[in-house]
Amino acid sequence: MGGGGSNEVPETEEERELARVAGDKWNDYVGRYIPFENEFIQRIEVTNQDRDNLRGIATAGVNSAFGKARQNVVNQELQAGAKPGSGRFDGALERVLKKQGRSLGYANTDVNNDMNEQQVRGLESAISIGRGKEADAFRGFGELAADAHSQAVSDAESASTRSLGNARAVGTLLGGATRLYNSDTKPEDSPANG
Repeated sequence: MGGGGSNEVPETEEERELARVAGDKWNDYVGRYIPFENEFIQRIEVTNQDRDNLRGIATAGVNSAFGKARQNVVNQELQAGAKPGSGRFDGALERVLKKQGRSLGYANTDVNNDMNEQQVRGLESAISIGRGKEADAFRGFGELAADAHSQAVSDAESASTRSLGNARAVGTLLGGATRLYNSDTKPEDSPANG
């Protein structure tokens, strides 16, 4: 069956030229593009200071929105005749404060999640650039903070409205109970008919 010759196929001139061209392109890429990719990656990296700044902005937005909601609840309770320190008054404030705490937690979680997504999108863009593709646009930090603030305002308005609705429901219930009590009192029970 076959004799013992070499299995090596000699490289052709065209193959050597293709290898040289590929090597030149690789060296050009390493020299030109990798420094830009590295700089781009450093710019999209989210630092702890970035996170702290955005959490601070989100926290300020939540506190501002709920400060107005708390004041609305205080005004509503005082107008309804509730005394500061009473169970009704304290309960209404406690509901708003709990809602504020939840909103603050959600806002900070959303900021962290959005910043993580931002960094991932940036890294994906860096990879795309390395592959010669167009990089995707991504949101700025200000937009992330604005989203958290908008949610906080919505939560605060909801908490304030819910408290007012609860106060109206209690008032309606008390009014109905009073009317029912008065209708159960028969005229023959009064001293004038006795």
